[in-house]
Order: sequence, then structure tokens, then C-alpha cells
Amino acid sequence: MRKILIAVLGLASLSGAALAEPGGGTDRGPVNREVEAMQRDGRWQQLIAEGQANKQAFEDMRRREAAPQLQAPTATGSIGVRRR
Repeated sequence: MRKILIAVLGLASLSGAALAEPGGGTDRGPVNREVEAMQRDGRWQQLIAEGQANKQAFEDMRRREAAPQLQAPTATGSIGVRRR
């Protein structure tokens, strides 16, 4: 009985996927038109340059954080206080 139930549920889920329209429910057309418009008026290159600048700034920040920090020596408490 379980095997039959599993088989029926499996086939029911596959039939729903088979009935779906290719490209249905996507915004592919409007997105492609927007990208083409951005490429024509130069916004595309501006966004690419902006993204590259952000990437470079992020990599510089990570490089600075990973580099050993040079700090002034601090008192460690290993030298006792001289009393008069």
C-alpha cells in the first residue's frame, strides 16, 4: 500500500512540473529590455565601474585587517613599581 501511495504522489508531482510553461512566471523579457536600455545610455558601464571600485575597497579593507597591526608597546606588568 505504501509503495502505491509513494508512486502515485511521485507521478502527481512530476505531472505538475510537466505542465509548467517554459519561461512562465519569469521577468526575462522586461529585464532584458532594461539591460539593453542601460547598455545604450551608459548606465551599464557606470554600474560595472562602481562595482569594481566597491570590490577593490572591500579587498583593501580585508587586507588591512589581515595585516599584523603595529602598536606601541604597552605595560605588561612584568616590571615592578619602584617605591622610594
